[in-house]
Amino acid sequence: MLVTQPHPRADHAVDRRRLRILWVGKSPTNSGASGEEVFDARTIAALRAMDCYLDVFHPPPVSRAREATLLSIGALPYARSRYAIRKTTQQIRAISRDYDVIICSWEPFDALVRHLPRPTILIVHNVSSQGLPAIYPGNLLAKLAAVRAAIWERRWYRASHFVAIAALSRADLAYLGNIPDAPALLWTPPGMPPCVELDTRAELIEEIVLSGTYGWPPKQRDADLFVWDYAALDARLPVRADMSGAARDGWGTIKLLDPLPLPTASENHQGIRIGLITDRFQSGHKLKTLAYLAGNQVVLSFANVGSDFSHIPDHDLFVRHVSRASEINFHVRALSAIPDLRDRFARFKAACAQQFTWDGLARSLLDAMPVPHENLKACSR
Repeated sequence: MLVTQPHPRADHAVDRRRLRILWVGKSPTNSGASGEEVFDARTIAALRAMDCYLDVFHPPPVSRAREATLLSIGALPYARSRYAIRKTTQQIRAISRDYDVIICSWEPFDALVRHLPRPTILIVHNVSSQGLPAIYPGNLLAKLAAVRAAIWERRWYRASHFVAIAALSRADLAYLGNIPDAPALLWTPPGMPPCVELDTRAELIEEIVLSGTYGWPPKQRDADLFVWDYAALDARLPVRADMSGAARDGWGTIKLLDPLPLPTASENHQGIRIGLITDRFQSGHKLKTLAYLAGNQVVLSFANVGSDFSHIPDHDLFVRHVSRASEINFHVRALSAIPDLRDRFARFKAACAQQFTWDGLARSLLDAMPVPHENLKACSR
């Protein structure tokens, strides 16, 4: 489905002088809370704010029967088969001629944009061949799907098919760099949410914050593992969580920790807490990491998310990796022993807010577009 940018018909001639972008992305859901949806909405808004003309195309999913058939015959790797239909491919190809550049956001759509008549940038949210084994460890079908995805990536992620490929995490970017004849590679981490100001007298408050959604089975699986492990400990910290969101996602085990409500903005202003990522799989960039930091929460994560922050001083203090629930109290004690914790955290958060911006992400995409200079200049006003 093509969603056009509203504009007066009388201004059509003016619009033609602006950089025209077709964004191929995931259709939004009612909640709008998934990582893909947040990324798309904020990046599209940033590009439009730079005076780019941008329309959006949402590829519709195929029937479950067709998806199963495509998977069984090995026609396309996992996830691509969900959207692979000739009608959609032909539709994108036909309408793409009206645009200067195509941006395809989300790797399941890469099969739909391989042979377009206009320059195409692919944004890979999670590299399939790397993410599948991490999300489903020990699963034979996931391993086989990852092998098939790796073959696909090495065949199609080339300069002959895309002018640039963007990745949200440094780990995924490093993998893409090993593909022969790779196009220009971009690191496009998501922007940081608006930061909550930290009180000048703020201290560490020994509470664990669990925010975000847990409806996706792998996320709920890992969240359950944390709850069971942490509930079994004698010494536990208070837990803050969104119980209405947990009920919506079907995450019932959280009740074992008898959580308090999520901290309010005022509470986040008054002190530093612990933001916990329960995901144990490393796949793409965790939007939750930046959300925790913006809310004045030091990040503890079962997934190793630190590589995206390794260039920022004190990253090892405020983005920490844990292997088991019993390690949490150790990290909290270590943080409590830092005499200038508040000031160092504030500096780290400010550096993150400067590094991770939606405008910077949009600028990276614009800089990679092989379009006339005057169009780029118009978009950077």
